[in-house]
Amino acid sequence: MPKKPLFLYRISGFFTSTPHRHPPPKRKRPCNRRQTTGRPPPPDNSINAREGQGQYWACADTSRCSFNITSHSPNGLPCASDLPRKKPMTVAEGQRSEERSARGVCYNQSSLNSHCSNLDLWVVRLLTMALSEQAKTLLDMVYRVGAPRFHELTVAQARHSFSKLQFAFGAAPQPVASTTEVPMARDDGAALLARLYRPLAAAADDVLPLVIYFHGGGWCVGNVGTHDSLCRQLANASGCAVFSVEYRLAPEHPFPAAIEDGLFAAEWAWENAALLGVDPNRIALAGDSAGGNLSIVTALLARDRGSVPICYMVLIYPSTEMQSARTSRELFGQGYFLDQESLVWFVERYLPQGDVEDWRASPMRAESLAGLPPVLLVTAECDPLTDDSLAFAERVRLEGGAVEHLGVEGMVHGFITLGKLFHEAEEVVAQISRRLQDVLKIYQSVESKR
Repeated sequence: MPKKPLFLYRISGFFTSTPHRHPPPKRKRPCNRRQTTGRPPPPDNSINAREGQGQYWACADTSRCSFNITSHSPNGLPCASDLPRKKPMTVAEGQRSEERSARGVCYNQSSLNSHCSNLDLWVVRLLTMALSEQAKTLLDMVYRVGAPRFHELTVAQARHSFSKLQFAFGAAPQPVASTTEVPMARDDGAALLARLYRPLAAAADDVLPLVIYFHGGGWCVGNVGTHDSLCRQLANASGCAVFSVEYRLAPEHPFPAAIEDGLFAAEWAWENAALLGVDPNRIALAGDSAGGNLSIVTALLARDRGSVPICYMVLIYPSTEMQSARTSRELFGQGYFLDQESLVWFVERYLPQGDVEDWRASPMRAESLAGLPPVLLVTAECDPLTDDSLAFAERVRLEGGAVEHLGVEGMVHGFITLGKLFHEAEEVVAQISRRLQDVLKIYQSVESKR
């Protein structure tokens, strides 16, 4: 079988993704429909045949969409709502959550895809699973019989489990020119720590672009060490210095401690650029998951304060909203590594006061997203946060921002640091690095002309 491309199949702004372990049943073809795209049929009829057939159907009737579909839950068993649909479905019915969980949804393209050429079409998305073999291996290990679920662990156990996962499946650490532990003194006498990586090809006196990196881990787990291999890869591949921040973690230091540390680190690095050997006019922010959240909020705070001139942001499956009812939350909320219970576990520890609507916790709630730097958004196909990320990206575009989207097929949340297991992680790091090179070189040339 030929290797699947890295990017998601796409048509009219939708993606052929999501769970289906069984081949879809035969469908009656109603009038006024046309098939617009398709994927290869599943390799067999077994419960492990996770690569199904995905199709889009466009219905010319803008008020009703008729279809007949039976689907299956992520564990291969029929869902409670999996009864075949044998009667026309109204638009209102199509928007109900039980219809979404049945994997057949009528979408209003005018509300979901402003770039569609024909906004009068209603689209039925027949969803399938497209997990890679490596992702299936990871999920089989995580959900093995008797294994404790993440949300059942104590904070100490969760941190140890997360570190073990990164050690077992993280890419081998690459040599770099230097790593330096950098203490950033606070006014109260305490210090915030960060680790500075300089790429292997850099000379000691080279003034480099800087990528400030915030690690993922739900604001509760993870540290500079768990993301050491990733930061080394980024430094060598991009030619940038990477400044990985050891921000404070919940529940010992709940919201807004991590936000305060993010802004403090960015402003300190900018003010001390000469000490770090970096260019203060070529600074980018990057982060995965919770770290992507911190990157967004740091950029918004810097914008409002008129402080750090952020040139670029790399957001890897970021958390943009603490509470959401978008489709990917439902489709991938169980059995795809980042479970709904785990999301609740993180939020309860990070936001003990329940500040879920505070824009610094949920940047999608910010009054304005205008003025953000250009964004490279990386999403995983089988990730509950994907639809939230795409909604955030669309709002940034509507408010005048620039967003480039890299959707990675067959991946689950957290893949970027598991390079020993996922070859896609290395490919994505390479693409991120090329974009950083291109963008930061542009800023260098602009500054040289002033």
